[in-house]
Amino acid sequence: MNATLGSHTDASCPAALRSPNVTALGVSVMPSMLATDTDCGSFIGSDALVTISESGSTSGSGERTVTVTPYAQVPLTETGIPQLNEDGIPRVLITLASR
Repeated sequence: MNATLGSHTDASCPAALRSPNVTALGVSVMPSMLATDTDCGSFIGSDALVTISESGSTSGSGERTVTVTPYAQVPLTETGIPQLNEDGIPRVLITLASR
C-alpha cells in the first residue's frame, strides 16, 4: 500500500513524514489489530511502519522507516451508534502520530 505523494505535507500527517525531499512513501507494516477502544468512539490501532524514500539529503538519497500509531475517531449519536454520512457509511476521522 502506498501513500499519496503531495498529501504527506498536510498538517494531519506526522512531522517525520513531511520532508520536502520525500520521493516515495510506503506502508511496510500495516496495523494488524485494534490496540484500544473506548465507549466514546475513540480507537488506537497497533503500530504501523512507514518507509520513506528521500533525495537531496546531506547523506544523498536514502530510505528510513518511521513507526506511526493510527488514531480513529468515530462520531457517535446520543445512543452510542456511529453517525452515518448521506450514503449510509459511518464517518471515521483517522490521524497518524509518529513515535
